[in-house]
Amino acid sequence: MIGLTVVVSLAWGGTAWADEDGSEEPKVVDWVGSDSNTTYKPKTAAEGANWNFDPTKVSLNQGASASGTNFKGARILDGNGDVIMQGDVVPGVYDDVEHDRYAYWEGATLYFGVKDVASKNSVDAILEFYWFESSIPRGSDFYVMLLKVKSSPNPWDNWTVIREDNQNILEKIMLFWQDVQPAQHVGVWMEPGGKNGSLRWDFSVPFESYQWEPIKVMQIQESYGAGYDMGGGSGSGGGGEGEEGDDKGSKGSSIFSEGGAIADLTGGMTIQAKGYVNESFKIETQYTMTLYRWMMLVQSGGQDIHYKLAWLPSEDDVDGMKEDSAYSEYFIVLQADRGNPVHIQDIEIGGMFKRVLPFWFDNFKGLSATVQDIWITPPPGVCLVGELPPAGICKQTGVCGSVAPVCNGATNEWYCPVVDTFEVNELTCDGLDNDCDGLVDEDLSKPCSTACGGGFALCVNGEFQPCDAPNTEDESCDGIDNDCDGQVDEGITMACETTCGAGIRSCSNGIFSSCDAPVPVAEICDGLDNDCDGAVDDGLTRGCTSECGTGVESCTNGVYFGCDAPQPHPETCDGFDNDCDGDFDENLVRECDTACGKGYETCSNGSYMGCDAPQPSPEQCGDQVDNDCDGIVDNGCTSDNTQPRPPAYEARGPRPQTTPVPAAASACSIQQGDSSTAGAWLLLIAVLCLFFMRRLARQRA
Repeated sequence: MIGLTVVVSLAWGGTAWADEDGSEEPKVVDWVGSDSNTTYKPKTAAEGANWNFDPTKVSLNQGASASGTNFKGARILDGNGDVIMQGDVVPGVYDDVEHDRYAYWEGATLYFGVKDVASKNSVDAILEFYWFESSIPRGSDFYVMLLKVKSSPNPWDNWTVIREDNQNILEKIMLFWQDVQPAQHVGVWMEPGGKNGSLRWDFSVPFESYQWEPIKVMQIQESYGAGYDMGGGSGSGGGGEGEEGDDKGSKGSSIFSEGGAIADLTGGMTIQAKGYVNESFKIETQYTMTLYRWMMLVQSGGQDIHYKLAWLPSEDDVDGMKEDSAYSEYFIVLQADRGNPVHIQDIEIGGMFKRVLPFWFDNFKGLSATVQDIWITPPPGVCLVGELPPAGICKQTGVCGSVAPVCNGATNEWYCPVVDTFEVNELTCDGLDNDCDGLVDEDLSKPCSTACGGGFALCVNGEFQPCDAPNTEDESCDGIDNDCDGQVDEGITMACETTCGAGIRSCSNGIFSSCDAPVPVAEICDGLDNDCDGAVDDGLTRGCTSECGTGVESCTNGVYFGCDAPQPHPETCDGFDNDCDGDFDENLVRECDTACGKGYETCSNGSYMGCDAPQPSPEQCGDQVDNDCDGIVDNGCTSDNTQPRPPAYEARGPRPQTTPVPAAASACSIQQGDSSTAGAWLLLIAVLCLFFMRRLARQRA
């Protein structure tokens, strides 16, 4: 920066003036980008219809490409930079996969094609991309793809470019399987929908089918132009050169013009033309056509365009004409919204060749190549050199806003002037860029204070803004004394809740505490819903015991009960310890009886046994007791109550004296040697035995 004491002169003339310290008005010393330039938008199509510019200051790009194409007011786009081929090179309509294909960039030129190694025929193309500088004021990006295609036969093996010969009937019958295409074909396909560009088929060159039949070698010129004429008028429809206006200081035509043309320079005739070729923004090329008689077939639309070049038969063939290549150039015009990328899906070239074989059918060979997925990135820029700047480009005022904005021709961006300074550092809050650094009132502030403390008031556009010191505010949880009462975050709470209920969170040092609402805990037997699942004492059990063993009891309303352990019961004669005292079947007796009377029996191992009631026994004579418990006392005894005697005892006479024996034994005994009464005794014994057996059976029953 220039110091305060340096004296400088006016850059634009006028009366010099000096400040109190001797400084004079500023002069331009440099150019910098305007901060406001980022908000400037390109013109719309409607705004671009009337472009304000100074033709004496307009400087357009012009030159010639490596392939000899002349351009003016347009830029040739760089390969692998502005234009990128993301796809591959593949076969086209012929699906001739066995042939060699190539595609590569040389600077701004894309070379691609296909060659048949066997026949040595080839189809080759040169492709260049141009962007029109007139796109900036127009509000849309205009591009031209210049495609130069050559179909080259191998004349040494008698190959020629195919032409529409009249076949005889035999050839038509025998060659019905041949897909005979024209000498050359070109196809371009855009991404469907128009989001990333469309074909301007109405101004592409050629834009419609035509036929041309001169019998001579001719010079062909093709041209396309789109923009505003810098010379005060439009170009001719025939593609000729326009003349510049005589008044260099006058304003040129502000009407947008567009056109394309094909001309036969040799014959001085226009083959095809449309619109007005702008002489200030145009692309032009010239080449020699050697097919003599041809037909160009065009089929086009917004998303694809197709060309077929047919070589017509002629009776006036020139020597050597059959060895010529088929060459043609195509101007394919594209348009997209300003700044949007352009996507070309496919560009196909192809050619058909023929070889005449004596005494045999002719050979036909079709070659094709397609480059895929090509993207064009539009150049940046919002202005053209010579364009009059709209208002608001540069926001500086005062000492640094005295010079008009300038369009940089290299970047097509608006730039704002920087002048020498009155203040080395900005000191005055006046809305002026006093130090001319592109900023107004930057870093200017003054001290200020409020009830809550000190701060600064910043200068913005010449006015000091409210003090940035903290003001009294409602207290909030931020670790700051918002209400300036000497306390931080006092009384700040917020409601909270858990699944168990509501609570409060308190603020401390800018952080809210944890919620004090009850939180779920493990359920215990207390009559409460401890785990807050809506159920009280749910699922709580514990072990329990009794004199007889262990079990489980459940909690209900805070109390455990319902132990399912086995309980003591009165002892029963079942072989178990029913009263759980360690013994089983103890002290269990019951009454029992026999034919002789009552008694008691005792339980052991689950069964009652050992009845102590009196049992029947053999009758004892003379004891006045019913020993055999048959209801008769001393039954069967003799009158003297000694021994029982048989009923027929008296009839047998006196009984021999024997040794007394028990009654039961004597009743069933036979004394040895009593042979005289053996029969009677046997009968008596049998009767007695039968009697005792029946009585014993009755007692048991």
